[in-house]
Amino acid sequence: MRGMVRNIVWAFCAIVAAIAMMFVGSAPAMADNTAIGIADASGNTGAGTSQQATGDAAGDTGAATNGTQNGGASGADGSTTQNGTGSGNVDSGASDAGQSGSTDSSATGTDDGASTDAQSDDSAAATADADAQASAQFVADLKSACAAGQTERVITVTADIAITETGIVPQCDLVIVSDGNPHAITWSGSGSVLQPQNGRTVTIGKTDDATANNLTFTNNGNAKTNPSGATNPLFHSYGTVIINGGTFKDSASGRGAIVFNDGTLTINGGTFENNKATGGDGGGVVYQSSHTTIINGGTFANNVQDQGDCAADDPSGSKCRHDNEQAGGGAIHVDAGTLNITGGDVRFEGNHSKAWGWMNGGGAIYIKGTLWIKNGADGRAPQFIGNWSGVLDTQYTSDHKLPVGGAGGAIFVQNSGSTAYFMGGRFENNTSGYLGGAVYTEEDSTSYVGKTVAYKNIAGHFGGGLWLCPSGEGEASKGGNIAMFGNSVSKSIDANTDNDEPYHGDAYLPSWNHTPVSGTYDANNTDGTEAGADFAMMNPAWKNKGDRSFVLMDTWFTDRSESAVDWYQDGIPVREASGYEDGYQNPGAYASHGAKAGALAVTKTGGRYETDTPKKRIDMDADHTNTLVLTKNGTQNAYKTGVALTAIVKDNNQNGSVDDEEQSAKDASAVSFTNNAARLSGGAFGTNGTVKFSTPYTASWSKVKAGTTTPLSGSEWTLSTTGTGATAEAAAANADLGGPYNPDYFPGMCEVDKKGNLTDAGTAAWKAGRCWKTETTSETKDGVTTFTVTRSARVLDNTTASDVSTDSTKASGATYVGFDNNPEAGGFDLNNLHNGTYTLEETKAPSGYQQEMNTDGTAKTYTFKVNNAQAHWDKNGDGQVSGDETDTDISIGNKPLHDLAWTKRDSFLSSQIGGSTWTLTPKDGTATKITDCKADSADKCVAENGAAYHDSDPTAGGFLVTGLRNGAYTLKETAAPTGYWAPDTSVSYQVTVTDSGVTMSKVKDGKTTAMETNDIFNTRPGISWTKADASDTSKLLGGSEWTIRGPLKMENGKATEIRNVTKTATVTDCVSETGDTTDQACDKQVNKLDGDAPTYADVDRIEGQFTVLGLTAPTGEDAKDGVTYTYELTEKTAPKDYVKFGKTYTFTIAAGQADSKIVLCPANGSASKDGCIAGTNTLLNAKTVASLPLTGGLDARDWLLIGGVTAVAAALALALVNEYRKRKGLA
Repeated sequence: MRGMVRNIVWAFCAIVAAIAMMFVGSAPAMADNTAIGIADASGNTGAGTSQQATGDAAGDTGAATNGTQNGGASGADGSTTQNGTGSGNVDSGASDAGQSGSTDSSATGTDDGASTDAQSDDSAAATADADAQASAQFVADLKSACAAGQTERVITVTADIAITETGIVPQCDLVIVSDGNPHAITWSGSGSVLQPQNGRTVTIGKTDDATANNLTFTNNGNAKTNPSGATNPLFHSYGTVIINGGTFKDSASGRGAIVFNDGTLTINGGTFENNKATGGDGGGVVYQSSHTTIINGGTFANNVQDQGDCAADDPSGSKCRHDNEQAGGGAIHVDAGTLNITGGDVRFEGNHSKAWGWMNGGGAIYIKGTLWIKNGADGRAPQFIGNWSGVLDTQYTSDHKLPVGGAGGAIFVQNSGSTAYFMGGRFENNTSGYLGGAVYTEEDSTSYVGKTVAYKNIAGHFGGGLWLCPSGEGEASKGGNIAMFGNSVSKSIDANTDNDEPYHGDAYLPSWNHTPVSGTYDANNTDGTEAGADFAMMNPAWKNKGDRSFVLMDTWFTDRSESAVDWYQDGIPVREASGYEDGYQNPGAYASHGAKAGALAVTKTGGRYETDTPKKRIDMDADHTNTLVLTKNGTQNAYKTGVALTAIVKDNNQNGSVDDEEQSAKDASAVSFTNNAARLSGGAFGTNGTVKFSTPYTASWSKVKAGTTTPLSGSEWTLSTTGTGATAEAAAANADLGGPYNPDYFPGMCEVDKKGNLTDAGTAAWKAGRCWKTETTSETKDGVTTFTVTRSARVLDNTTASDVSTDSTKASGATYVGFDNNPEAGGFDLNNLHNGTYTLEETKAPSGYQQEMNTDGTAKTYTFKVNNAQAHWDKNGDGQVSGDETDTDISIGNKPLHDLAWTKRDSFLSSQIGGSTWTLTPKDGTATKITDCKADSADKCVAENGAAYHDSDPTAGGFLVTGLRNGAYTLKETAAPTGYWAPDTSVSYQVTVTDSGVTMSKVKDGKTTAMETNDIFNTRPGISWTKADASDTSKLLGGSEWTIRGPLKMENGKATEIRNVTKTATVTDCVSETGDTTDQACDKQVNKLDGDAPTYADVDRIEGQFTVLGLTAPTGEDAKDGVTYTYELTEKTAPKDYVKFGKTYTFTIAAGQADSKIVLCPANGSASKDGCIAGTNTLLNAKTVASLPLTGGLDARDWLLIGGVTAVAAALALALVNEYRKRKGLA
């Protein structure tokens, strides 16, 4: 029995155990990982063993975890095979282990969180244990492969994380986010922590959820505790890293404390502060050895390239000196590939680099490769504020001097064919202990710079705004894409006091050129060490180079047709002055410097602009240019010294101030340099390479009032360029086809889909005037097919000159983004034009003005050519390119538009009457409906559905149509005001618009009649008739009264009254004097149809003549049904002494009936039968006839007597009949 019980118990336990195992076995598919070591399907629970390895190409050193799972093998070269397949770029000396000991999620995007449920509010030990568990789970989640069907693992951080393991190779795309609470992720060890491989993506944070970015990443300056230059970045990426937010701070590594990039890095947001690169390269935040970094947002603050403390005045023994070691970039160091920075959400502030010497610098960025800096679509600019390249941890020494340092206070562009595109950016308060307070570009580099303004910058010696090295070249586009003013030079900012005095003695050129003594300088031919407040260019002799040149412009991008500045000589750098090789930079004796001898590098002669009398002005050519050529050997007409200039802004507005001109440049610029400083030369920008202050090439024109120079704003244009060929490819290669010089410049090509069709965004951008579109067509004629490629763009007038931006992130007025770089109303300047032939057509004239038209009525076009230079216009303006283009600027005039006014009036009352509609049709054009506007104010009278014309007069019956260009028009009334005869279809009005004004004539039945006024009359429906003597029809009879009954509706052949409409009203003959202007005049009277005694007014002043107006015509449904109203006219009282005829006359009024005479007496009528003259409205009365004495005849009194007797007899007979009927009982 006991055995049976025991067996039953064991069986029960077995069942329970089995059930438990089922739940345990299913747990990974049901819940998030909560601890390291949860078994996967293969039963593996751990991850590898540890071994030592040495650094890879990235310089990573330290411990490596090298575990293989499921048959995977670790490669000796640092590559790892995971789960038996695949390989990747994994740092030697960093973890390259594949992990399969943690359980995968089962669906895409599943949150595997580094979370823990084991929390105790009161126990520090429990908290530490929970953080440890969370950290372990976090690392496991970083390592584990994607589950079946999973493409991305979201890891939500719910606790502080500590990572001690390095060399982690993610096996699944990762998204790391916060649970909304602030958490820190701290890493340590040696080597890089995360190593995403090609094809793998790691994302930190989200762009649309700030709470997800509540994470702080740091290694707490770990590299400081390791050997100098030890590498311990958060990432060494061969794949894709996307940073959307978070804080990355207080970290250190030999280079790239946050990201060592060999893949694609995108930063959309986040804060990167107090990070250090402690090795010999730089990049406190990012070090890139290849590929691409894209920055669309984020703040980079107080990051540094730092190898320790260095002295400000002991350059020869400084450990910060890196001659030709190519070091720098406090925040970012790029050794190859592309760096792309866009928009006003990017800010570099307070970053610095301590490296100095040849080929070093960049307080914020060091770049060898391709650099793009662009403003956002909203015009907001990336900001570079207060960065520096200097050996101290502050920008200035205690006495406010600049210590020795590298070049480029914010950005250093290295040689080796590097290319930089400065298409945007705001550079302010950056400093360099060498050259280029904000930017410096090296030899064998090319930089393109967009519309730039540089002011209030300072250099210690040469070129407060722009400085060109002896090997540097520069060119400005036509109109000058750089506006410089108000810059300065002052030796007081240079910590090297040897540079205070000019050099006296023999001048030796550098020994590497084996150049003998060049000359001797003394107090008689040198006078200082400061020259060129705005611009300086060194003679190429110091570097033994050939001739160097710069295209100097006196115009700005604000107006390429008018000089903005006068350039004046501002000292002369001596031939051997390099502007850069002082005793700090090169202590060698051959550099010709010393405490007593002064410094040849910054020696000048020729006085200064402030003291020169007279001032030495630089002459400009007719196209506003002067190509400065500097030579070492004496090229004819070239400068044999350096050139130093200052720009004096012209008061073109003639208001006693140049503030407006300067503000216009500030507002219109895409790049700005302000309050930057360089110890030696180039307060804002210095270059030893090629710099082009342009996005070539340019075209300029002005929109003015015809015959004047008055600018007109608001015009819009279409710019097109066309190429033809036997194939589409040949057409696209046609030399006449222009377009954007470089599609990567702004404005470029519109966005298209894979088929080359404009996307919705591309269409919107084209309509807004922000890009070019391409269209390809073909035509076959006589068996030959010709392809045509057309590129077109809309150009809208930029009128932002008066708009002063208060947004500090805007380098320019951001209210306009488009082709026109000239913010002055009516001025147009375009950049980035490729060689080709262009056609310009005005599509919208300025308000109140008319487009210029050809004689055939087509829009006039204008043609210009671009051929490796500023556009030249067809000077004849005939639209034909004939090789005679000589004008670089043209003025296109517009004539004022004209207004047409007329008034609709009542023909009797002369009062304005509202409600009519019209059409206005240009000759060979389309009719536009004009509806009478009745409103409180003119601004409420607007065009319907975008109509070309509309009534702008808010008063009823008053019409004003504006915006008529010269030409012929037809005006025609299509609907009369309510209660008036319909318009006469045979009548129209001819409108003629010329330069002298507008005239209007009446046209009826083809006959034209001039109009004294533009009053057009309408008459109310009515009837007119005349009362005359039957015996003398020329004699009008006054005093009669009439009734008019109507309107009546014909139903079944019978005139029927209309309920509540039909009236019987009296008409009394009205008489008034011709000159009567009182309210009693007949034509001032009105109908009174309400009440018990309705009346119609006779508005005819002449006795015996009647006109009644205001009769009701069919409307509404009756009008739609073609109903005709009938009226009855009956004489109520005859004129005195005349017999009433007693006939009722009928007449009709039809719906839509035009004003016409209604005839009362039929054509076959007669006086005896109808009492009227046939075919007229003359109604007759006969006199009462009197008998003549002694003739036996009857006179009028006799007839009256007979009539009276007859009437009495009739009455008596009637009385007798009635009495008889009563007696017989019939009544």
